[in-house]
Amino acid sequence: MRAIRRFTVRTVLPPELAPLGELVHNLRWSWHPETLDLFAEVDPATWERVGHDPVALLGAVEASRLRELA
Repeated sequence: MRAIRRFTVRTVLPPELAPLGELVHNLRWSWHPETLDLFAEVDPATWERVGHDPVALLGAVEASRLRELA
């Protein structure tokens, strides 16, 4: 069965963290060690759990952690 529609759910980031939302869609993170370190520091356990996927990270990290970082 084919899907009729597709949609993407995106995490609403605090304004102070909005640049992270832009950075996940820039492939720079895939080869830039400092950017990888930045995502790892958001939530190290979740970073490991999502297999170092920054889009998945922002979708999985707790809202309270995002507020704390902001």
